[in-house]
Amino acid sequence: MTSWEIVIKHATGKLSLPSDLQNFVKSAVRQGDYRVLEITLDDTLAVTGLTSHHRDPFDRLLVAQALRRNLTILGDDAQIAKYGVAMLW
Repeated sequence: MTSWEIVIKHATGKLSLPSDLQNFVKSAVRQGDYRVLEITLDDTLAVTGLTSHHRDPFDRLLVAQALRRNLTILGDDAQIAKYGVAMLW
């Protein structure tokens, strides 16, 4: 799940968090020793070149980023797997 998705799901009431949103996300990144992957213009434009295997805009952006950067997506979503992106679960 991306920070963008967390923010939107929290705002729409689809995700409850144990603390305020900003502290939760920043703390999770620090504690997990994660690197933040910025969304670039080229990432968003790469989404337009994807076939329509998946309708979720969050997942489509993750696929575009993974394909552009040769990254692996953690998960077992069969729709994402159709893009030929590396997956680990």
